[in-house]
Amino acid sequence: LPVYLKENHLTIVRGHGPFARGASLEDCLYRLTTLEHSAILALHLRRRGYTIVDIQKKIQRIGREKFFPVKPHLLDESILSRRDVDDRSMIADFEQRLNYNFKNQIGAYGTGSMSQKVSADEMIYCPMWAVPDGMEFPLLRLNLAFRDDDSVDLRMHKLIYGNTIQNACMITTNPMAVADGMSILAEKYGTGVLSGEKVEIPYEPENHPVVAPIDAEAIYLNPRLGLVDIHQLNDNSPENPILDMLRRYKGCCVVAGYGVISTGDTTLEQAAHNASSAERIAGFRSDVYINEKIIDGPAMKSFEPVTI
Repeated sequence: LPVYLKENHLTIVRGHGPFARGASLEDCLYRLTTLEHSAILALHLRRRGYTIVDIQKKIQRIGREKFFPVKPHLLDESILSRRDVDDRSMIADFEQRLNYNFKNQIGAYGTGSMSQKVSADEMIYCPMWAVPDGMEFPLLRLNLAFRDDDSVDLRMHKLIYGNTIQNACMITTNPMAVADGMSILAEKYGTGVLSGEKVEIPYEPENHPVVAPIDAEAIYLNPRLGLVDIHQLNDNSPENPILDMLRRYKGCCVVAGYGVISTGDTTLEQAAHNASSAERIAGFRSDVYINEKIIDGPAMKSFEPVTI
């Protein structure tokens, strides 16, 4: 184990579990929970008929910088205790969402982001969206103007606030929703979308990909979840299809291969509802699909509403 951990931050002991090393316990937790969520994503992709072996080989061959069109921000321990907010109710609101997301395994510790718009040109921004109860988390007061050093997540929060009427936003790492989105795009537009290729995907009002809930309650609350490919995160224009998806589908858009973007008209609670609903919608779709294949149950697609 020491030899393996000297070469890598993580190693897995078959039949036992993963081991991690890091600069701190927070660093170790960040790596372990990210591994767990990556495994869930890979498992659900495989269950839908897509293996990740070729994807892994390509990443190793060309490097992650060339494979992925965007670079997610990493855990920054230097700002964990930073608080630009004194309002106890706002701090408690962020803390409640962070704790819920971690406890319910919707997101890995230290990943994702959330924010609340507080004025025409400012927001309170947390560069993570899942934190265990009792652990520190930063709250940053930031201007909504774009900066050259903005991370992918931060830039997207600013783009949403500048071009929609939404006032709360979460970008989450939902593994099942992400896997479902990847599977849908691969089925409709080819497996190139899984291997980092930029595939032409239509995003017209009457012709675009979606995730379709298959249970009555989810259909009633959110008849569709928006769906885009990961390359759309590089579009900083008001024409970014993510913005249209958020407007059209009650503030929820799955970014295949990255996460879920969810928003609320006024509160973080509204955004959190969309993020957690996306994961549960994907989980139920996966369960029905597995029953279809294993015990000859009804086809998952037979439950999908037929209109956009």
